[in-house]
Amino acid sequence: MRPGPRCVLRVPVLSLALLCACVADPGPDLGDTDVVDTDPVETDPPDTGTPEDADGDGFPASVDCDETRVDVFPGATETCNGIDDDCDGLVDDADPGLDPASGSPWYPDADGDGAGADVAPVQACTAPAGPPAWVASGDDCDDADAARSPSAQETCNGVDDDCDALVDVADPDLGGEGAFTGYRDQDLDGWGDPATEKRFCGFLPAGWIAQGGDCADLSPGRNPGRTEACNGIDDDCDGLLDDADPSLDPDSRTTWAPDLDADGHGDADAVPTLACVRPAGPSWAPDALDCDDGDATVGPQAVERCGNGDEDCDELEDDDDPSLVGAFVWYRDQDGDGSVTDETLSRCADPGQGWVRAGLPSSFDDCDDDDATRAPHLDDTACDGHDAACTGAEVRLPEDAADLDAGLALLSQGGTLCLGPGTWEGNLVSSVPLVVRTAAGADQTTWVPADPGLRMLEASAPLTVRGLTFDGEDAPGEGAVHALADLRLQDVVFRRLRCPAGRCTGLAVHTEAPAGVPVARLADVRVEGVEETGGHAVLRGLALRIETNTSLDAVTVRGVRSVSTTGEAATVRGLAVELGLGALSGPRGLVVEDVELDHTGVADVLGGAVFRVGPWAVPLAVRRVSITTAGLVQGGAVRLSGSLGVGEGERLDLRDVDVVADEIEGGALRVDSARVDPGSGIAYEATALARLVVAGVRATASTAVVGGALSLSAGSGGQARHAVEHLTLVGVEAEAPLVEGSAVAHEGGTLTLRAVSLVDVHVTGDAADPVRGVGSWTESHRHLVDGTPPVDGAGSSVTGAPAFVAWDPDGDPVAWDLHPGAGSPLLDRAPTSGEDPDETVADIGAYGGPEGAWAPLP
Repeated sequence: MRPGPRCVLRVPVLSLALLCACVADPGPDLGDTDVVDTDPVETDPPDTGTPEDADGDGFPASVDCDETRVDVFPGATETCNGIDDDCDGLVDDADPGLDPASGSPWYPDADGDGAGADVAPVQACTAPAGPPAWVASGDDCDDADAARSPSAQETCNGVDDDCDALVDVADPDLGGEGAFTGYRDQDLDGWGDPATEKRFCGFLPAGWIAQGGDCADLSPGRNPGRTEACNGIDDDCDGLLDDADPSLDPDSRTTWAPDLDADGHGDADAVPTLACVRPAGPSWAPDALDCDDGDATVGPQAVERCGNGDEDCDELEDDDDPSLVGAFVWYRDQDGDGSVTDETLSRCADPGQGWVRAGLPSSFDDCDDDDATRAPHLDDTACDGHDAACTGAEVRLPEDAADLDAGLALLSQGGTLCLGPGTWEGNLVSSVPLVVRTAAGADQTTWVPADPGLRMLEASAPLTVRGLTFDGEDAPGEGAVHALADLRLQDVVFRRLRCPAGRCTGLAVHTEAPAGVPVARLADVRVEGVEETGGHAVLRGLALRIETNTSLDAVTVRGVRSVSTTGEAATVRGLAVELGLGALSGPRGLVVEDVELDHTGVADVLGGAVFRVGPWAVPLAVRRVSITTAGLVQGGAVRLSGSLGVGEGERLDLRDVDVVADEIEGGALRVDSARVDPGSGIAYEATALARLVVAGVRATASTAVVGGALSLSAGSGGQARHAVEHLTLVGVEAEAPLVEGSAVAHEGGTLTLRAVSLVDVHVTGDAADPVRGVGSWTESHRHLVDGTPPVDGAGSSVTGAPAFVAWDPDGDPVAWDLHPGAGSPLLDRAPTSGEDPDETVADIGAYGGPEGAWAPLP
């Protein structure tokens, strides 16, 4: 028997009628598979064993309208799916029992633009029947205007076309007629930043442009309209730089050429490389302009000078090159009397007859260039009325006037005082051009001061003195000649000059340049005896202090002495001679002898005998100098400061120098090359020493000697270039706890030594090499003889006796002749151009061979 009906337990929701039917008539038990029928009364058809609920939804096929779907049965919830879910014969919207949540919202579309009005929607499976039309969206901001909807294009019309609450330019979707694109142009180069793209109506505001593509909108030099150039940036905004950009301007590339001599310019004969960046490798220069890439002194950076070929590689030489520097100045001398006019030429070559190469004319003052008997340099000793010296008026003393004052009073417009033999007493102050001449010469005509406390002769106008002796008579006074304008002295002697209690400078000659460029010309001038014993704090050029353009022709200063036992400190700038920055010339130069400085106080000495600022270009001999002080000595004999050229074709002859001090820099000579600023950057001056003789130097210091004979310093800049060629150092003694460069010391910059003889160099103390360089320096052909170990250098070191013609350390240094004698091992050791008078190649040292191509100074 089958159990009673169990359908009520398996169906969640059943109608009451169906439930009652099940109780009244259980019917056949479709799910009963029992073999034994336990029903008490059998009323059902025979059990066939086939299930009546195929989809397992709890409803038999007799009531289930779809036995293939478990979710379809009587009583199910009708949803929008196109089927009769609840088996009531009604589908989706036709079924009142439809679950509205299963439908979609539908909005009325009154204007038919496909977007519904923003109202409460109707929930249904399909769009309700119209009119109006019904659509699935309700985002139409104006359902009465078919032109306004979310799908519309925002246009320039002042309304919100696409219903996004943004109107016209405020809407990034702006388009259509009247709309256009703009870009921010901050650098105002006509190209905008693409990242700032924006749509506009009507017009573009200031700072906006209709053209984009600018990759650097803060740089007006970079935009797609620019041409790519070699500068390390993307000029044309195409993402490619310099050589990588095919559109690179070829003219912006650099010409690179090999630079074998490292002078900063490439070989003009090499095949250049055109590129923005330097090729790999160290020896390349950004041009191909060097006409001699094996010589670092030749190239576009060089200065064209006379006689050295095409130094600056412009295919022009000497006078043909407008950039020529250092050409000779030629002066017009039509009558050939040696006095010139103001007509000049600047040339290397001789212009021919009627032109002379005067080193430094005192003035362009030939009063008659057609008459050789009239010129300022001619003597007018006859006092015969013939104006041979171009002075104009002439007053004879004692014929025309009794004394100097009366004679000057007669020359109210200037002229000549013609002094007769004898002694003249006075202190003149002249403001007119004045010439003082003597009929008998300096040995018979003497000027002495009427008041020793004043200068004997002061002139604020051009002054010429010929054939006269100024005698200070050993009385303390202001000195002899003080000039504020052009000065010419010829055959003039100064003697017995002493300092007063006040100023102590330029006792023989003191020239100043308050205005303009005065010239001082001294020829055949002798200063004999200048003494200072008052303990002055500043000692500058006791004999000569000249601060103007200067010509020194056979000028001798002998016997300058400064002795102080007061213990007061003093500063010395050229005890005997101080020459300021100005042109310097003179064929026979300057001789300074017998100079003594003995100060117990701390005296800093800048040039024991001579101090010069600027280039030295005249022969100079300094002999017998004695310095004793407790201070610093820079240049026991000579100090040259800021020098551009020392001894260019001239001679420096320094002999018998004895220095005792706390510290010594340059026992005989100190050269400083100063830094200058020409206004467009910093330049460093160069120093060239040639034909330099230093003999008999004794440098004794309590602390240190830097350069027993010679000290070269690069000055404050530290980049100066020094060159020493044909240098003879004989008899150098350096004694100190520390000796740096027993012969030569070099501090900073660069130094080149060539053809240098070091003979008989002796050191006491902790000594460095004979030549000591701090900085970059090179040397070639250094010859060391006697007392100094030979040093290998280009295979040219020599040993043996110096074999000079004459050198006696105990004798008169004037008589020392340092020419190598015949057979000397020093002969013909320097590979310089040219030949000696003995028809051999040039010799080592500052002098030539046995015949002496360069004669010693008198």
